[in-house]
Amino acid sequence: MSGSQKLMKRFLNPKRKSPPPATNDPDHEGPSNSTIRSTRPCPLPVPTIRRESTVNLNELPYDPADRKRISEYIGPKLQDEIRRKYLVRDPYRPQRGFKYPQRSIGNIQRRFSTKWYDKYDWLEYSEKKDAAFCLYCYLFRDHIEGQGGNDAFVVDGFDCWNKGCRLKDHVGKSPNSFHNTAVKRCNDLLKHDQSVVVALDKQSKVTHEEYMIRLNNSISAARYLLHQGLAFRGHDESKESKNRGNFRQLGDLLADQNENTKRIVLIDAPRNNQMVAPEIQRDIAECYAERRDKDILEAMLEVKLLKRKFQQIRDDGWDSLLDKTYSFCEQYGIPKLDMEEHRPA
Repeated sequence: MSGSQKLMKRFLNPKRKSPPPATNDPDHEGPSNSTIRSTRPCPLPVPTIRRESTVNLNELPYDPADRKRISEYIGPKLQDEIRRKYLVRDPYRPQRGFKYPQRSIGNIQRRFSTKWYDKYDWLEYSEKKDAAFCLYCYLFRDHIEGQGGNDAFVVDGFDCWNKGCRLKDHVGKSPNSFHNTAVKRCNDLLKHDQSVVVALDKQSKVTHEEYMIRLNNSISAARYLLHQGLAFRGHDESKESKNRGNFRQLGDLLADQNENTKRIVLIDAPRNNQMVAPEIQRDIAECYAERRDKDILEAMLEVKLLKRKFQQIRDDGWDSLLDKTYSFCEQYGIPKLDMEEHRPA
C-alpha cells in the first residue's frame, strides 16, 4: 500500500468516542475513591459477529420439503442470491409421468390435480410430503408481516385436494395481500435496477466517490503547501474575503481546473463534508509528518543493511563475490563477461 493510500485510509474509518451517559438524578451518587481502588471492572462479554456464509447455489435443494427458511441464511446479499436462484429455476414440479399418490378424503380417493399448474404459476409440489407449496411466499415469508394464514403453503404444505378453492383464497383479492406483496418483491428482485436496495447502494457509491474527490483535492493542496513551507490559514476565510488563505485558495484553484471536480468540490459539496476544516488540514499535515519520519527510518535501515553488505564483501574478498555472480549467471542462463578481456574504449 502506497503512502497516499495509507493517508486516505485514515479518513475513511473515523473513530469517535461517545461521551459517558449523564444522569439528572440528584440521589445518584458516584462510587467513592476506596470503592474505585478496590473494585476491578468486570470484563464485558464479546459480542458474536455473524458473518455472511458461502453457499453453493447449484446445490440448493429442489424439493420444498428439504429447503431451509430464507432467514436461516446469514446476510441480506446471500439471501437475495438464493431467492434469485430459486426464481430462475421456476417452481419445482415433478417430471411428466409422475404418478401423484391418492388418499381417501371423505370416503373418496383424491389426489393433486395437475390442472392447477396451468392456473397458478407459483404452485409447486413436494414429492416427499405429497403437498403443494407457494414459491413466492416461501422466498419472502420472513420479511412480510401478516403471514400467519399462509404457513399452509410455506411450511406445512397444502394437501386438502378436495378444496381447490383454497388456492384462489391464498392469492387473495387485495393487491396488498401477503401473496401479492411477495409477488411484487420477486418482480423487483429480478428487475435489479428497480430495487430500492440497489438504488440506495448506487447512491452510497456516488457519495463515496464524491467524498474521495474532495479528499484528494485537499490532500493535493496540503502537500504543495507542506513542500513549500507555506502557511495554511488566512486571517479571513469567509466567502466574502478576497484572500481566504493559502489552503482554501489553492484548493479552489485545483478544483477549478475540471468541471466535474469543480461541481463536486465547490458547488454541490455539502456543508458538513467539504474536507477543508482546520481539523482536516491538521490531520493531513500529521499524516505527512508520520510518512516523512517513516521514510527516514526506512532509509536509515537501508543504509545500515548496505554497510553490512559492503563489510561482508571486504571480509570475504572479491573472489568470493565473483564466484557467486558467475554461479548466478550460469543458473539463469545469463552470458558472463570476461573481466580480463581487453575492450576498446
